[in-house]
Amino acid sequence: MGGVMDRREPTPGVILDHAAQSGLTHAPGESVSRHPAAVRRDYYVIAVKTGGEQRYIKSAENLMSERDGRFVWPRRALSIRKEGVTSESIAPLYPGYLFWETRELSDRSIMALRRGIGFIKFLRSDYDIAPLCSREHELFSELIAYGEVIKKSSVVFDENNRIRVIDGPLRRLEGSIVKVDRRKGRAKVALSFHGRTIVADLGFEVLENADRCEMAM
Repeated sequence: MGGVMDRREPTPGVILDHAAQSGLTHAPGESVSRHPAAVRRDYYVIAVKTGGEQRYIKSAENLMSERDGRFVWPRRALSIRKEGVTSESIAPLYPGYLFWETRELSDRSIMALRRGIGFIKFLRSDYDIAPLCSREHELFSELIAYGEVIKKSSVVFDENNRIRVIDGPLRRLEGSIVKVDRRKGRAKVALSFHGRTIVADLGFEVLENADRCEMAM
């Protein structure tokens, strides 16, 4: 993640989500907000070996039932400019962290998740496993409302050079923006998980004709 958290040494072990087969109301990457009547599911945060997120997910699906829940692995799309060449990049939003979405975290699921390859610990801690609180749950749901790969938002800047989001994930998170880099097209967004503030970069594109965009809204 954008912040630093206390970690233990990795222990061996692994799970993925096939929501269509697991009785969940939405498939990976599909908007959560499209199902307002769905039964609320909690999110648990799991620390894993950085760079080993996909390996952990794939190995874990062999250790538990798909009906137990699903992983949410937020990633973000950014434009990277190097030596005059711009390329698109998709990378983990919070390196080394995954979110487990479930109706109920059973003892059997906890044991299976701990056996995942590269598992480090649960948050708040292995001895105090807790889901995101209501406010954290709400903000995280807003973050992934457009899908697990968080694409660029469309923004405009007013005469005082203040950002205003027209469309995209940042529109739901304007109050959490702490810094804007207009040249790079990035906004730093601060979200809290279990009392720890984590800052991550999200991309945006500037719409040149702000008046036209506002009229279209």
